[in-house]
Amino acid sequence: MAQTDVDDANDTKVLVALRVRPLSHKELEDCNGEADVQIMDKRHVIVKIMPKSLDDPLRGNRHREKRYTFDYAFDEHTDQAEIYNLTTRILVDGVLEGFNATVFAYGATGAGKTYTMIGTPDSPGIMVLTLQDLFERISKSDEANEFSFKVTFNYLEVYNENIQDLLSPSSVYLDLREDPVKGMCVAGISDWEVSSAADILELLRRGNRHRSQVTSLGSTTAG
Repeated sequence: MAQTDVDDANDTKVLVALRVRPLSHKELEDCNGEADVQIMDKRHVIVKIMPKSLDDPLRGNRHREKRYTFDYAFDEHTDQAEIYNLTTRILVDGVLEGFNATVFAYGATGAGKTYTMIGTPDSPGIMVLTLQDLFERISKSDEANEFSFKVTFNYLEVYNENIQDLLSPSSVYLDLREDPVKGMCVAGISDWEVSSAADILELLRRGNRHRSQVTSLGSTTAG
């Protein structure tokens, strides 16, 4: 899901995309090779809902279908680059112009959130591709003497309604406050100045060691 106010600072737009991951071997066996989710085109999805009980021979093989519409619907064969280009790349321009942007993945454990957002060395995800694109554009701007950018990074976790600075793990829980200049912010969180995507990925690795629910960069099973 991506949110941006690039086009108009007063007209916030939210883009919602669905990604279907490949079925596991066990899932393929359980559903006899037929998925419960079907991507009809780039926007429309059909979900098969099986009956709660299969004991009734008259209803055992029946199912209901629900149709959903998204801004984008990606099947299991869609690669990382296509998803980034269609959902997130447009946000980078807005960020460099001073607008806020948010991208987050939502789904159950094992849905593929970590793979979509971080990916692997051979198949980088949205987060990595965004950072590479961002710093590439900053470098070009510096070379053209157009603008000078300073990039700072912080990494926090919200767990059981508590906010923790993952890059300063000895700190107490932090508070969300209204700042007259910054607006809503996390008071006391540490800021790290970075100059490359590699700097941020290293800080992410460091912060991940202090997460309440541990995952690792490049994991294809977490999330």
